[in-house]
Amino acid sequence: MMRMSKKRLSALLMALTLAVVMIFSGCTSDDNSATTETVKSTATTEKTTAEGTTDKTDETENLTSSTDAQEETAAQSTQNVKATEKQENSNNGNSDKTPVATSTESTTQQATEPATAKPTETPTEPQAKTCTININCSTILNNMDKLKEEKKGIVPANGVILSGCEIEVQEGDSVYDVLVRACQQNKIHMDAYYTPAYGSAYIKGIANLYERDCGSLSGWTYRVNGVFPSVGCSSYDANEGDVIEFLYTCDLGADVGNGFNG
Repeated sequence: MMRMSKKRLSALLMALTLAVVMIFSGCTSDDNSATTETVKSTATTEKTTAEGTTDKTDETENLTSSTDAQEETAAQSTQNVKATEKQENSNNGNSDKTPVATSTESTTQQATEPATAKPTETPTEPQAKTCTININCSTILNNMDKLKEEKKGIVPANGVILSGCEIEVQEGDSVYDVLVRACQQNKIHMDAYYTPAYGSAYIKGIANLYERDCGSLSGWTYRVNGVFPSVGCSSYDANEGDVIEFLYTCDLGADVGNGFNG
């Protein structure tokens, strides 16, 4: 009986102990739950407060940023306007200077471009003044019976000794000077001497045909531009373009259109 009572007592104690433990555990759990809920509530409140504060802060920052952006835009616009006005003023003020810059650029370009060498102009020599001279003995052909025998072989078949020869005429030249120059250039024999009576040169012979070779009235005479001068050939000036003729006459000039005039 005592043994059974002890067993029951032990079981009862264990049951009580378990009950106490369970009760204590339940209270602790409720406290923990309440504490957890309190912590959660506090965290939620803080979060809400923080979010509210954040939202307000964001709104403030956004408002401030918008205001700053507007002010910056206005300042930028003002700067742009001022820059435009300054550029216009600068353009207006420098409008007169543009040609100078162009001129400078042009001058610089001209300075850098190689200078083109101008061709050297060769001085043109003045054209020589000339005249034309003819030497003719065709009158002998009609008087071969009077011609000295030793001279017959030197008379040209047509009587022309020199025809249409252009000779330079220099300042102060006489007809005699032109004759001498023509004979020298064409290698024609000529013989003359100075006559005090006429104050001029007298032509004795040309191409080995002398006075009196074809009769007592034969010899040399001259004419210029179709006219027989009344002075000796060294006293008559030669001019540019003159046509000078030395003609052999067998009749004191009558057979060449002059007649005797000395």
